[in-house]
Amino acid sequence: MFKKNPGTSIPTNIIIIVLLVLNLAVGLAGFLKEDWAMKLEELRAGWADNFAAIMDFYASDTYKKQQADSIPALLEQMAGTAPTAPAPTDIAPAPTANWSIKDAVESIVAEAYIDWKKGTRYTLLEYSDLECPFCKRHFQAGTIKALVAQYPDKINYAFRHFPLAIHANAQMSSEALECAAEIEDTQAYYDLAGSIFNLASINKDAVIAEAGKLGMNTTKFTECLDSGKYTSKVQAQMNEGQSLFGIRGTPGNVIVDTETGRFVAIPWAFPLEKFVQELETLIASE
Repeated sequence: MFKKNPGTSIPTNIIIIVLLVLNLAVGLAGFLKEDWAMKLEELRAGWADNFAAIMDFYASDTYKKQQADSIPALLEQMAGTAPTAPAPTDIAPAPTANWSIKDAVESIVAEAYIDWKKGTRYTLLEYSDLECPFCKRHFQAGTIKALVAQYPDKINYAFRHFPLAIHANAQMSSEALECAAEIEDTQAYYDLAGSIFNLASINKDAVIAEAGKLGMNTTKFTECLDSGKYTSKVQAQMNEGQSLFGIRGTPGNVIVDTETGRFVAIPWAFPLEKFVQELETLIASE
């Protein structure tokens, strides 16, 4: 199914360096804009053919069924009983088990840092990676902000951590958001997330500098970040996204009905129209 990188004797990082040097020499303007990050993601997956194959697999019925089958097992682990769950791209029915998806959704929303109006019936959970170029593009496109602006009394938003192992600074960046919330508040959590998404290159020093620009005490912030106190919390949110909603890539968006536990998963960075369509479908099923 997957192909090996051409010239397997050459390390991938050398290939990346050569590609970047060629870009400078030839002056391929398009490759030096947003597309270069996409190319790096393709390289990490084993070139474009492998990347396309991975994307096709995530969209397949087989993959959706695997994720649907995993939800009852998780709920059994949490409480001993569980309803049969549909594929994560479908609207999940309100279950009747003692511990249900509704209970899980209520727990997630209760402890999440909610952006915009609290107490709305619907919450958009975005399982995201601060170093992911797709997530960055999703953020900069303003899709979520536009959705909430269109339905201000219907939906709010919560950023959830999903740092992919292929991104060296993603886990650290996620923990940084938790430190921002601890030192300041929810607004600082989201302000720092936006600042990190807008960085040209992410590393620890750059993240600390952004926290300082936002008015945080960088000494306290650095101590918090170095402590590792939020490592397990970040990983727990990643496990939550995988097990409950079948999230495997970023951004992984889930619109949940907090009253019934119904949800619809929207993988990847779709345009606003897709989010509007799925939210309207949930609203119509009230």
